[in-house]
Amino acid sequence: MPGNSVRVFISHASQDRRIAETLCAALEARGLNCWLARRDVAPGENFQAAIVRAIRGARIMLLAFTANANHSDGIKKELALASQDKLVIIPLRMENAVPDDAFAFELATRQWVDMFEDWERGIEQIVARISALPLEEGALGSERSSERSPGLPAGARAAPQSPGGIAAKPEGKPGPQRSAGDAAPAFGGGQSPEMRARVPGTAAGVAARTGLPDRPTLMVLPFQNLSGDPEQDYFVDGVVEEIITALSRIRWLFVIARNTSFTYKGRAIDIRRVGREVGVRYVLEGSVRKSGQRVRITGQLIETGSGAHVWADRFDGLLEDVFELQDRVAASVAGVIEPALQAAETARTAARSPEDLTTYDLYLRAYAMYLSSAKQIPEALRLMEQAIARDPGYGPALAWAAICCCRLLLDDRSEDRAADSLKGADYARRALEVAGDDPGIIANAAFALAFLGEDIGAMMSLVDRALALNPNYARGWYISGTLRLYAGETEIAIAHLETSIRLSPLARTGPLFATLGAAYLFDRRFDEAVPKLRLAIQEDPNFPDAYRLLAACYAHMGRLDEAREILARLRAITPLVTPRVEHLRNVAHREVFYSGLRLAVGEAA
Repeated sequence: MPGNSVRVFISHASQDRRIAETLCAALEARGLNCWLARRDVAPGENFQAAIVRAIRGARIMLLAFTANANHSDGIKKELALASQDKLVIIPLRMENAVPDDAFAFELATRQWVDMFEDWERGIEQIVARISALPLEEGALGSERSSERSPGLPAGARAAPQSPGGIAAKPEGKPGPQRSAGDAAPAFGGGQSPEMRARVPGTAAGVAARTGLPDRPTLMVLPFQNLSGDPEQDYFVDGVVEEIITALSRIRWLFVIARNTSFTYKGRAIDIRRVGREVGVRYVLEGSVRKSGQRVRITGQLIETGSGAHVWADRFDGLLEDVFELQDRVAASVAGVIEPALQAAETARTAARSPEDLTTYDLYLRAYAMYLSSAKQIPEALRLMEQAIARDPGYGPALAWAAICCCRLLLDDRSEDRAADSLKGADYARRALEVAGDDPGIIANAAFALAFLGEDIGAMMSLVDRALALNPNYARGWYISGTLRLYAGETEIAIAHLETSIRLSPLARTGPLFATLGAAYLFDRRFDEAVPKLRLAIQEDPNFPDAYRLLAACYAHMGRLDEAREILARLRAITPLVTPRVEHLRNVAHREVFYSGLRLAVGEAA
């Protein structure tokens, strides 16, 4: 790979992709070129072949070791190939885990870097050891030489300017501290040579030229204190810190750490320049105005490339309890920003040609199709399965593919119910295997398995865990409410569904109003069920269950003419009036539904 070889290959277990991404960002922020499989395998490229080429084009392998690595055949193969190809191998202990015999033998002579005790010190050790390696002319991105060095001992410091052109810190003069969560700035070494070498004009090529990563990144700028009282700065800064913390729980979003954000405090800010400097796609800015005990907080989410506003809102409150107000504002912001970012990311990929779509792009398109209309679910599943074919360990696509299979069954659009049930369960279990602490993957996989008949209590516990990881996850509360409905706990279901609406009042998280209407129906609160079910039909006119529930509700109320009209509209979508409802564990609730449909069908006949 003349003139195009990668500098540092990062090897990690599939469950540890978040750790690897954070490591990659921290190293690229210091000028190193890293290769990461999930980011740098080109669309349509053979995954294993790309890894082999990357290792043979690298000079250094960083092995991100955790307990998961002991069970990863992929890492062991990468390590064997790197040893055979005489790469400099630096094992990184990301947690206090003991390597098994195979790793212990292979890594016995390697000098480890402990990352779990002091992350910043570990990053500096890595940079120092790599910087001290004897490199040939133009080493960053050129062919590696045949001579290799074992590297310096851990803790050794590099010269002020490394032979490879990496600016190292002079002895005794510490540079600016970066959080592990800081994204790579957009300077020359900030993207891998593989990405920079892709065809100009492709999405990946644009990302390389602008310095922006292909995954969504966001920085929360310090909010302006418009109260005229400098003593309120503590409250304003506290609001920003809580928002950063809340947004950091969104696992698919890369959020820049507070230390970097606050370097912009008190400065005149050009959003486009901030995007280039820090390498972020979105910026959240805002202001706080205080009058007596009343506070108004405004926020704007801006796309840095175009300067376009993605979202804006304001929040009013009283200063009676400062911390409670900060928590409430942070929860509200995180709840509405997540779906707004999902929509913005989907729109961003809409103009890409099919051959230029990444795994992430395919997932985004499928996600948008799923939420847009029940008719689009077969196509959404097709795209999710394309994403899985490219990356078999991509958890979000696995979980949503399982959800799509369930919806095909629920909507009576499945051509083979037994096959789709087995496929959905397989996707969901594979998703849980790679979920780690990702609340979205956990909740969606649990949702699918609960629908397919797994123990409802165990699945509710999984969703509870997801909500503990991100209490502001609107779809998580929707899923929790739905599973409570399956279990027959209508009061809790209604409370959780209403929490989802509060967190995300405008963006769709699923057929929420149909589920809420069903909860009221099963409780025989028919007057409250009707408006929710009518909203559900208005939201998605192709969702059969909303019609069935509304027809049953009207029939129980004695409004048989309206029930008959709703059934006529249902039959225009599907001939199936009375579906299977094994997912409802409460027999009495099934009977409320079925008896209402029997009344409606009898009048229609």
